[in-house]
Formats: sequence, C-alpha cells, structure tokens
Amino acid sequence: MRTRYSLFSTQVHYVDDPELAYVMQRYRETHDFYHALFGFKVSALPELALKAFEFTNLGFPMTALSLGASVRLKSPQRLGFGPNLCLGL
Repeated sequence: MRTRYSLFSTQVHYVDDPELAYVMQRYRETHDFYHALFGFKVSALPELALKAFEFTNLGFPMTALSLGASVRLKSPQRLGFGPNLCLGL
C-alpha cells in the first residue's frame, strides 16, 4: 500500500482498490474547498446543498444517502433549501 500524506485529511482506510482510494482521498480533500468556493457555512443546510452538488457531479451513493437528512429539517429550513441557498440569501 502506498503512503500518501495530506495537509487536509488523513489517508483513506478500508478501500483496497488503489484507484478508488485515490478518488476517495481527492473527494475528502476537495470537500472543504467547495465550502469556500460556494461561500457555504458549516451547518446542516449548506452541508445538504453541498452533498447534492457532490452527488450530481460524483455520483457517490453516500452523498445521496446523506440527503436523507433533509427529512429532519423543519419547515422554515426546507423553504431555504433551494435557489435561495445557492444565492446566499
């Protein structure tokens, strides 16, 4: 197994395929970058929006499964989940 050091996160564990491990490592390293790029705060609603973006672009099942947390949002929070969130309103 190759050793890869990162300033942002620890090495991916429990993935035997080196190519898939690389993809997962890059996913973990770019997640915080997406927060900064889109101006998303670190809270439940922006995190769900980011997971939707990641699922659309990467197709990881784990990102789609995390969107199931949206059923726990209260009505006012659900109203903000959409275009207003993307516009930063």
